[in-house]
Amino acid sequence: MKRLFLALILLVTTILTATAQYFPVDTARLNNAYRAIVKGVNTIEKQQEFLEAFPTTYMEFYYTYQYFEDDNYNLSMAQMLYSHLNILSDSLYLVNDSLYCSKLVNLTIGIRDTDGGTEHLQEITHKAMLKYEKCMIRAIQRLFKAYQLQFWSFFWSSVAYSEGWTNHFLELYGRYFEEYPDFVRTMAIAFEYYNGGICYLDEFPHLQEKKLKKDGYKYNFDGYRYYKID
Repeated sequence: MKRLFLALILLVTTILTATAQYFPVDTARLNNAYRAIVKGVNTIEKQQEFLEAFPTTYMEFYYTYQYFEDDNYNLSMAQMLYSHLNILSDSLYLVNDSLYCSKLVNLTIGIRDTDGGTEHLQEITHKAMLKYEKCMIRAIQRLFKAYQLQFWSFFWSSVAYSEGWTNHFLELYGRYFEEYPDFVRTMAIAFEYYNGGICYLDEFPHLQEKKLKKDGYKYNFDGYRYYKID
C-alpha cells in the first residue's frame, strides 16, 4: 500500500512538472508596472520599473509570451503581448536612452524570424534605430561579433525584399564604413542574406502533426513543415 501511494505521488508530480508553464520573469511585477503606466500619471519611475520588469533576452521573451493551442494552457500573458509591446514602443520616453537601446539590442539577439509578436518587436527596433541611431550603434558595437551578426540578422529579416530597408542600410553603411569597417561588414553580411531571404518555419512540427490528426486532416511533411491535404 505504501509503495502504491508513493507511486501515485510520483506520477502526479511528473504530470504537474510536464504540464507546468515556466515564466522566467516576475509576471506580477510586469503586469503591475504596465497597469501603473496605463492608469496613472506616466512618470520616469514607472517607466524604469516597466523596463526592468520586461524580458531582457529573447528566451525570457519567448517563455513569457509563448502561445500554444491547448485547452489547459494559460494564455493570460500571451494575450498581454501586444499591450506590453506598445508600452515598450511608445511610453518609455523618459528612460535613459542608453538603457533603452541596450535593452532592445539584447532582447533581439537570437530571434530567428519575424512571425507574430516578434514582427512588432522588429518594428520597434527599427523605430529606435531611426530615433536613437548613435545610441543603438554603440549598444551593438559592445557585443561580440557573432552577436552583432545575430542582431542584424533579425533587424533585416523579411520574407519580401524591402526597398525602404535598402535605403536605410545604404545610409548606415555610408555613415560608418570609414570609421568602423568591420562593424559595417557584419551588418552588410546580414543584410545580404536576410533582407527578403527568410521563410517562417514551423518550430513545433510534431505538435502540428498531432493537431492535424485530431482535426481529421490528411497531411504531407516536407522535412520541416506539415501541410494539409484538401
